Amino acid sequence: MEGKYDITIWNAKGSPEDPHHFVGPMLDQTAHTASMSKLPEAADMKKRITEVLHTRDEAKITSGYDFILNYLNDNVIVVPLTNAKELILYRTDKVADYTFGGIENGFNSLRVQKATVSQ
Repeated sequence: MEGKYDITIWNAKGSPEDPHHFVGPMLDQTAHTASMSKLPEAADMKKRITEVLHTRDEAKITSGYDFILNYLNDNVIVVPLTNAKELILYRTDKVADYTFGGIENGFNSLRVQKATVSQ
């Protein structure tokens, strides 16, 4: 990624409520990688992210994520614009209803209620 953009919309695998899966990929797998690399504190942030991903010390995890998430917010690296919810589109002649299970991006075919065919 060359970083030749003004804004990037990114649907993270995790949300800030799941910081391990939200922050970890920023090191080398997301649009945030290019943005963070341009910051004066880039090396320090990479070190902090790596440390928080590899410790089992609860206090270090809490303080590490607190610092990282606040830093990203304060430096406008991540601006939460939306909060994705479960969504399903279906043909009402085939499906009567669907009951959501509470797992983001999870689809359970057993929760589909088949439409009755009227003649």
